[in-house]
Amino acid sequence: MIRHLLIGAVLAGALLLSGCASVVNGHNQSVSVTTKSQGVELSGAKCSMTNDKGVWYVTTPGSVSVHRSYGELTVNCASVGLPNGIAAVKSSTTGAVFGNILLGGVIGAGIDVATGAAYNYPNTIAIDMGQSTRIESTPVARPTPPPARPAAPAEPSTASVRVPYLNDSQQRQYRAYLTKAQPRAFAISLNGHFAYTVGTVPLDKSLPADPKERALLLCSRWSGMGCELYAADDQVVFQALPPQPQSADVRSRAGRYPADPALAAAKVPYLNEGQLAEYQVFLTHPLPRAFAISDNGHFATAWSNTPLDKSLPSDPKERALAWCKGQAGQACQLYLVDNQIVYARTP
Repeated sequence: MIRHLLIGAVLAGALLLSGCASVVNGHNQSVSVTTKSQGVELSGAKCSMTNDKGVWYVTTPGSVSVHRSYGELTVNCASVGLPNGIAAVKSSTTGAVFGNILLGGVIGAGIDVATGAAYNYPNTIAIDMGQSTRIESTPVARPTPPPARPAAPAEPSTASVRVPYLNDSQQRQYRAYLTKAQPRAFAISLNGHFAYTVGTVPLDKSLPADPKERALLLCSRWSGMGCELYAADDQVVFQALPPQPQSADVRSRAGRYPADPALAAAKVPYLNEGQLAEYQVFLTHPLPRAFAISDNGHFATAWSNTPLDKSLPSDPKERALAWCKGQAGQACQLYLVDNQIVYARTP
């Protein structure tokens, strides 16, 4: 409460005057990021760091200068073959802001609060791959901030059940879904595929805003057959899937380039007819690109070095492998990179 009252007072004062001196150590701060997997130090993970002031990128172990802010700093790290590691890092008010009040009055402090200079993040942030954590910064000579509001617990009726057709790794993805904000939806298929969506503003603007429609569409694309909603928000709505596979009614949007006939004629292993149709659509998209598959009938595609989700790797090969593993619940292999089939069937 004290922190919020202070912010309100100093922001009001900052509107009246400008050009006041500040004794806080600048608007930017160097933050180091390290990663580990199962207790072993990991290098080469690609991380995005996001707050309300911007987005920054770093490869671990490494450092980057971020803009200080009252808002949380979200760190999202990705490494090939591993689930992402995510941390929500709270800021603390620097001790200097209180000295600023004494030297420059509330106006001087107001400038620091408004620009973000009054806040600090930890100098080093350690990320555990596959874990989602919250990191509380240590306050420096300031009143204790109000406690963070805990995430709403998952409904027992949805958290305790086992989702049909999904393996153990995919069951964990459903548990992750239960921690997301509403509105949200989770769809499944008879052949062990799923998709979950959150919110009404998709990164890909060609997808429906309704998370239920979006989850069904994406599940249908990845499974190559019909899907059903398993859960919507906190309610399990699933009844039963059709006993026989269905052809997917909705396909991915085709790109602008004609498919190479030799690549289009290739028979991709493990995929059903609906998924093979998705492979044909993939061939119409530009380079660089990658197509990954698993031996339990999953696939993922990626193209360009600029993903819609900035937390994902820029390399389409890494991105396709990460998406495929998340869907399959096991390691995947690259089938095609750019215009070359690189897949070698393992014994």
